[in-house]
Amino acid sequence: LCQQGARECLLPAELADADAARLRDVLELCEVPSTVAKKSAFVAKDADDDLRRLLGVRELHNRALGSTSQLAVSATCGLIKYLDLMASKETHGLWTLDWVDAAQFMRLDAGAMRALSVEPIPGESDRNSSLLGLLSVCKTKVGGRLVRKWLKQPLLSKNDLEQRYDLVDAFTKGFETRSLLRDEVLPKLGSDIDKLGRAFAAKKATLKDVTSLYYFVLAVPKLLHTLKAHAEQHEDDDPDAAELVKSKFTTPLEEVYTNFTNLVRLVQQAVDLDAAQHHEYKLQSHFSDNLADIAEKQDDVRARIDTHHRKLCRDLSMDSDKLRLEIDAKYGYCLRVTRKDEKDLREKAPVKAKKIKLSQLLTRKDGVLFHDTNLASYAEEYQQLAKQFNDEQRGLVAKVVETAATFGPVISNCHALVAELDTLLAFAHVSSSAPEPYVRPTLVPPEEGRQRIVLKGCRHPCVERMDAVGYIKNDVELVRGESALQVVTGPNMGGKSTYIRSAGVTVLLAQIGCFVPCDSAEISLVDCIL
Repeated sequence: LCQQGARECLLPAELADADAARLRDVLELCEVPSTVAKKSAFVAKDADDDLRRLLGVRELHNRALGSTSQLAVSATCGLIKYLDLMASKETHGLWTLDWVDAAQFMRLDAGAMRALSVEPIPGESDRNSSLLGLLSVCKTKVGGRLVRKWLKQPLLSKNDLEQRYDLVDAFTKGFETRSLLRDEVLPKLGSDIDKLGRAFAAKKATLKDVTSLYYFVLAVPKLLHTLKAHAEQHEDDDPDAAELVKSKFTTPLEEVYTNFTNLVRLVQQAVDLDAAQHHEYKLQSHFSDNLADIAEKQDDVRARIDTHHRKLCRDLSMDSDKLRLEIDAKYGYCLRVTRKDEKDLREKAPVKAKKIKLSQLLTRKDGVLFHDTNLASYAEEYQQLAKQFNDEQRGLVAKVVETAATFGPVISNCHALVAELDTLLAFAHVSSSAPEPYVRPTLVPPEEGRQRIVLKGCRHPCVERMDAVGYIKNDVELVRGESALQVVTGPNMGGKSTYIRSAGVTVLLAQIGCFVPCDSAEISLVDCIL
């Protein structure tokens, strides 16, 4: 439950009281709400037919559907009926079914997650009070989600962890590359590529999503250029790291960008990108005479709106940067000023003399929206023309969106690459910006007889960042057959819990692929922290 981040659990109503009580205790401990369903919902009678329709396949070839996994099949049937998926025919063929092998990850129970402060306590304002808050310095939303996932699914594979360490090490040493990627490149990717991918997969994407994906793709070359520059800078002093970054990110991203070539061409030929700059999403008018006529009328109204905006700026003695012309989803074209400038605007002579009559529309965090009589008339006329244009282009837009949706696999690949790159950059940033830099842990080979956790100068990453805390470093030495069990004693508030938790947190950080807050660390991989 903790590993997969479950949000709700479906239970058969006919469970024995003892079993139901035990399950509810576990769910309550993990803070997962439960819902009761009839036992008949879990009957796997029509499982094959339902799954074929939902997955869009003729034959079922899946590990989850083997004869030894009938419990998984029954549980899947219960979810299908509870969510009433068969009634939503438009989603048939869009679902996927995967087998999750929990044994490939470290097990963390709810008590361990709370003790190690994996996630913040509700209402906690200090982001450094939890590991998630500490590591959530990603520049993209997909990176932030991956950090949360990795914290709940620490790895047990030494090879996979060593690769993550190599990449974190490369970005820790490459300060210029890391800063450029985090400060200038990743923030300008803009759109949530995962959200866009899900919108296309669910057939709910719009022309705005197509345009957002286009602008995301346009930002990829700068990302590639920065990664290539990193490889060139370090190919002599650290050729292995340069080659790893190239093989892990640069080459796959080049392939992704090449696969997006046709999408870029489609958008440039079909979408009115000038209108998109004003948050209007429509096709170019050359597709039909009707569209061209409506677009011509829109241009005329827009010219009148621009002229009126300039006149208002002159009459009110305000720059166009302060008296902004914007498009609101509800009111159409309107004017916006900051809350501070709104008070000054009310004191302007033309406004006080009522030569210019302003009507306030809405107050937001970023300012106040309003219009005058003329602008309101122009805005209404423009909105009517925009509605006509949308009605005329609806069929063509559907074809454009449908074509863009065929890039779903490329979007998925891009999402995975950007998320992992952002997460590893975040690890490198946290490791190098700590009060004392983190170090790369040494993983003890599983075949070595002397399995151990030896931490020198170990610190708790959250506690050491607290204000006015002079953290005292400690050593931890747990060796199989020698000192596998230790008793920690001391006065109340003497740091016993922090000492124990610092060891657990260090092992957890090591097994998600991050450097650790120690002077040195030798760690044998553990399969659970309970």
